[in-house]
Amino acid sequence: MHLRRLPAAVLLPALGPVLGLALTACADPGPAAPAPLPTAPGPAATTAAAAPAIEPVAATVRDGSGRCTADDLRATVTARPGERATEEVELTNRSAAPCTLTGYPTVELLSDTGGWLLPHATAAAPARTVTLPPGGTARVVIDYLPRGTGDRPGFAVTGIALTPPGGTGPLVFHWEGANPRAGDGASVRPVTP
Repeated sequence: MHLRRLPAAVLLPALGPVLGLALTACADPGPAAPAPLPTAPGPAATTAAAAPAIEPVAATVRDGSGRCTADDLRATVTARPGERATEEVELTNRSAAPCTLTGYPTVELLSDTGGWLLPHATAAAPARTVTLPPGGTARVVIDYLPRGTGDRPGFAVTGIALTPPGGTGPLVFHWEGANPRAGDGASVRPVTP
């Protein structure tokens, strides 16, 4: 293979000033200095970046207000049959920090065909603040007329969605057994110890 050399005077006008500068920079500068090797970060830098501060759950309440949220609670239901049926929902604080409940929760009875948002009881005891330590319990009572009283059909309950007082999200739990008279006669009492 034979290479043909062209004089720089021919190349420079044809290729422009940029290439001309590049060609003049191609002179032999001598031996090149070795490129520095990349350095690995030291153990202190790696440890600081890999260990973000994490607050333990016990040190905070989820929404910062001190109120119990749906995430803090577990619910169990006990039925008390009678002429006017009563369901008692026991709320247990399952978080590692104390939280409070004040007033009425929002309670919606759920069925396979829809939901029924219950009104607050008008003749209930005044609302008060209940503080739940970790593992502590409070109660919410739901009153209703059982099916068979009057001519209205029953509302077959399959679950309950309970939003704690002042909360933003519901605690939804499966529960069957109640069959209140649909449409009226049901209400929710405020939280009690």
